[in-house]
Order: sequence, then structure tokens, then C-alpha cells
Amino acid sequence: RGFSIGQQTGGGVTALGNHNGDIALGHTYGGDSNSQPIFYETMRIKHIDQDVGRVGIGITTPTVKLDVRSSEDPSDGTIVFLRNEVASGNGAFIRYDVNNVGDWAIGIPDNRNAFTIWKDSGNTGTEYFTVNSDGNVGIGTNNPSYPLDINGGTENIVARISSTDADALIVFEDNSTTDRVLLGAQGEDFLLRTDLGKFTFRVNNNATDGMVILNN
Repeated sequence: RGFSIGQQTGGGVTALGNHNGDIALGHTYGGDSNSQPIFYETMRIKHIDQDVGRVGIGITTPTVKLDVRSSEDPSDGTIVFLRNEVASGNGAFIRYDVNNVGDWAIGIPDNRNAFTIWKDSGNTGTEYFTVNSDGNVGIGTNNPSYPLDINGGTENIVARISSTDADALIVFEDNSTTDRVLLGAQGEDFLLRTDLGKFTFRVNNNATDGMVILNN
């Protein structure tokens, strides 16, 4: 009973444990009124039962497998930092899986300054989503040249825009636009119009000849 350090049965593993209790790691500094060193906890391994444990950093009662909290409020907001220190290394990824149902990875690929999402493991899986160092977003391409760059591969339809409202429209404007241009669908019709209604171009899908209606 109590705290123990030893060799696990069967050898090969050094065990650090506390019978029926938590393990707290930290440092001591200063002293209390009885001149005893004050313990400042940094990390806790929480005992739940014989098969379940949780690790808390900055919290004494972790609620998930790894629970990280900070009361330092760093100026850049960073709580956790991951880095691969190997020059020209194989990237830095966090990988997710649910009982072999899905396997995804997010992180930085090898030798590329980009944030990416991969199916299966990073670098060896399939890269679906990329944000490069210019802020360009790529879907289906790992080298986006535009703010949104989509490559649908062999698919003829590469994107879908829908709405639960009456219209599904895309808005176009630049730094001097006063009457935005809208393009999209209204019911069964194709619609091109300005925001203030000064110009409207409509292809009426209900007409047998695909009738075009202007300014209506």
C-alpha cells in the first residue's frame, strides 16, 4: 500500500504507482508556517479504477484522458505547442481514430509551411484540405493559388451551394461596390441581379423555351 516504485511483474517495465490514489507531480518552493516546503502541483495522474486513468496538467480533477488547463493566460493564447525538432522531418500531426471506424490527421506536413487535414495518417494518407502560408485554402489540391482553390478531380460538379431560404445566392463585390451583384438560384430559376434591384437577369426554368426575363 502507499506509493511505490519498482519493476512490473514479468520485467521490462519500471512502475511508478500509488495504491488506490492519485499521483501528483510538481515542485516545492519556500515553506509554510511550520517551515515545511510548499508543494506546487504541475501534473496529476488521476486514479479512477484499475483500468481507467486520466492525466491532468494544471487541474487536479481531469475529466478526460488528457485534460490541460492554464491560469497563466499567455499573451498569444497558446496552451499547447507541438514541434518536430528534426530538420526536414516528417511533419507534426495529431491523429484521430474511433475504434478503427475513421482515421484522420491534422497538422503540418513535411517540408511545407501549411495546415492540412488528411484521411489516414499524415504524409502517407490522402490530403483533402490545405491552408498554405499565404492564407489560401485548397480543397483537393495541396498548392492553392487563390483564396479558395478547389480541384474536384474527375468529378464534373465540384461544389454545391444550397439554402433553406427562398434563394441560394453568391455575392460579388470589390472595394468600390455600392450595389452588390448576386448570382444563384431562386426556386427553379437561374438569377443574376444587383442587390438594389437596378438590374435583373432571370432564366425561367418553368418555361418550355427557357425564357429569359430582364429587369423583373
